[in-house]
Amino acid sequence: FRTPGSEATGRQRLRQHAAALSIRRPWGVMVSGPGLVDEGTGKILVCPNLHWCERADLPAAFHEVFRAPVRLIQESRALALAEVGTRVSAGDFLLVDFGDGVGGSIVVGQRPYEGNVPATGEIGHTPIAGNGRQCGCGNRGCLETLIAEPWLVRSLAEATGDNEGTFAHVCRAALGPELPQFLVEALAAAPGCIAGILNVCGLKRVVLSGIIRDLGPRAADHLIAAIRRAAMWSRFDTVEVELVQRRRARGLTIAGIQRVIMPTDWAAT
Repeated sequence: FRTPGSEATGRQRLRQHAAALSIRRPWGVMVSGPGLVDEGTGKILVCPNLHWCERADLPAAFHEVFRAPVRLIQESRALALAEVGTRVSAGDFLLVDFGDGVGGSIVVGQRPYEGNVPATGEIGHTPIAGNGRQCGCGNRGCLETLIAEPWLVRSLAEATGDNEGTFAHVCRAALGPELPQFLVEALAAAPGCIAGILNVCGLKRVVLSGIIRDLGPRAADHLIAAIRRAAMWSRFDTVEVELVQRRRARGLTIAGIQRVIMPTDWAAT
């Protein structure tokens, strides 16, 4: 179910859906969360689009319902794990997911990269020159304030003067004879951020998931071509850019095996 706007509603919905599952004794519970996730302590440090998650004890809430070990994983890392499990021989890549925000995960040696601080993959909070929008993270000009779903809806409203529009209206506009200017500008903000990561990390493969697929083939092709032009490696060889569907459940399953069922093996490999 879609994450509610408050902790109280979230706990209520969790209890309702847990009862419908009828799972009496689960081995464990895996929870993916957006923002800066400290997976070691089970805390969401910053969640720009769902600030109540910063104050909530999510592991305790899930443990109260399921009475089983609970592990928290950053949602983009879960999506990246799913791609590793789907394409074992795919090599290293950068995953970028577009939704209510924009997140990413670098996969090296079949494992999502872990930095020294729990702030890896926050590509959506890269400041874009000329963008003055206030982001939920507290900064101004972040990439996700241009290309994340709610912000595309806002851009449509600013372009048309219609405040009743939804993301479905954005998608319909993207399927027109030409891409609308607000969408062209939004898509133009992402390639430089993505190419910067490819250039620094020496990667030549990008996996895109989320709402980019919903915007239709013209918008997707526009973004893919721009990423390839921006990446340094395109001067020498093909930069692979692929659209995939989200496989969050698969990623959480893999994470559960690694962190709950065989935690020793996960830590050692």
